[in-house]
This record gives sequence, structure tokens and C-alpha cells, in this order.
Amino acid sequence: MEFEKTGTSLPVIVCNHAEILSILNDDGVQYKRELAEKLDVSKSTIYNRNRKLSRYKLMRKERGGYVLTELGSMCYSTYKKFEGELHLVYSKHR
Repeated sequence: MEFEKTGTSLPVIVCNHAEILSILNDDGVQYKRELAEKLDVSKSTIYNRNRKLSRYKLMRKERGGYVLTELGSMCYSTYKKFEGELHLVYSKHR
């Protein structure tokens, strides 16, 4: 897969881009401008992040906007479960 060639692991990509994945998961199709406003970043930043997520097949362009792929949806769901479990483990060991 592509991430094996780049040396960046898929979990790192998902974690680093969780905010975008969350918005796409919750709100469906999003345009570059909308994502930039929601995340308070420039459109060029969104372009670069979306290009990376597309390269990893986590999102795709559709109807002029961006949507999660099936893989992106599964990865985001797994990330959220793991995040919840980490919080639970941490709270038990404070």
C-alpha cells in the first residue's frame, strides 16, 4: 500500500488528520472552503491535507467536495474506539 512506501504509518495519518475525518464522518460531503472555515486554516492547508488523505484512500472527491471512503470510515471508527479505550485506561490509572 501507499503508506508502506512513504514510511508513515496509517495510524499516524489517521491520528494526525482526525479532525477532518470527524467532520466528513459527521457531516458528509464537504467543500474545501467549508473545511477551512470549520478548522480555521487556509484553503491551501486543506488542499494539502486532503491530497494526503486521498493518496491513502481515506477520502475521495465527489460532486466537487470531499467524502470519506469506506476505508476512511472504518479507520476513523477504529480510531474513535481506540481513543475511547485509551481514555478509560488512563482514568483508571491516575
